[in-house]
Amino acid sequence: MPAFKFAVASALLLSVTFSGIAANIHPLANGELSPTTSAAVSSALQWLASNQSSTGSYGDYFDHWTAVAAHALWLNNSHSQKAALSYYWLAAQLNASTSWFWGQYGEADVPGAMLHSVAAGQNLDIINVTGVSSRLLELQEQNGGFRGYFDPTAGPYGQNVASAVDTALALWGLADAGTINATSRQAAIDYLISLQTSSGSFNLTKTTKSDPIYSHAPEPVSITALALLSLKAASYINDARVTKALDFLSATASKNFTDPNTTESHVYSASLTALALNALGRGGDASKPIAFILSHQNPDGGFRDSIRSSRASNALDTGWAAIALQLVQTKSLSPDPLVVAGLIASVAAPVGVLGVTAYYFRKRRKSLQ
Repeated sequence: MPAFKFAVASALLLSVTFSGIAANIHPLANGELSPTTSAAVSSALQWLASNQSSTGSYGDYFDHWTAVAAHALWLNNSHSQKAALSYYWLAAQLNASTSWFWGQYGEADVPGAMLHSVAAGQNLDIINVTGVSSRLLELQEQNGGFRGYFDPTAGPYGQNVASAVDTALALWGLADAGTINATSRQAAIDYLISLQTSSGSFNLTKTTKSDPIYSHAPEPVSITALALLSLKAASYINDARVTKALDFLSATASKNFTDPNTTESHVYSASLTALALNALGRGGDASKPIAFILSHQNPDGGFRDSIRSSRASNALDTGWAAIALQLVQTKSLSPDPLVVAGLIASVAAPVGVLGVTAYYFRKRRKSLQ
């Protein structure tokens, strides 16, 4: 996007005067959400709005938190000023070639998640789509995978390598933006499929099953769900391997998401599992993770996966939970739900200055502290 257009859009956004903190957020009222789910969505959105910074972000080096939070807020209200603030902040980071997630040591999962969110929120016009997509495609390796996961065992000092999560999120974002060519798309699909196990699940890399301190890939269930969501975005759905992965998630939903006190399941993976199952035609199975999510909401309205090191709610888990609760309509078993724009809701925020942040230090692993 031309620089003047971004400047004008930013100025228009900042010209709006806000007062107080988050108020009058209303969950989707389309006749599909139960009162319990509506209340949970409202509380989660209130948490996201209250914990957003004045710039629209949710913390340095946690751009992926901002991406999912913006999408959750936008789903509820496509005119949300809170969502707009986050989207303009995301655009500034994506458009800047010096942002920490680009370059030789880049991490494809973060800009991939950001691009997916911007596209899902119908905001591609505020980013330089060609430049962003080009930089993201530079992170694709010869094996078809996108790099970003820091493997301490690779090379003498460790290095960023291709992973299922980096590839899935990059593919998802590029497919949503319509900026990946057939060759790169197929190479990414082939790499993902190469990481599928005999159980139907997906490993993180060729040598690593999962990594509990990697926020996007703490266990195999969430990795598998992300892989399926990206394969669907890339129109790769009519394949026995996709069916096998869905069978794995269906079995997991029955095993891990029926007992609210189990220690073997997680809110983050439950949210992604619900979205993947619902998007690929298994809405009945998707209701089990939804019930589990509802039973794990924190008193403050936010969510926190039990695998995280911090016991506090965080924007990543809260955002994905809010998205799943809004999109997975358990009363209407639609196999491929459309993004539903919410009711007109007034979301207030303090006046802030939209800054373009340049990061000079890298965070190899995006763990939740």
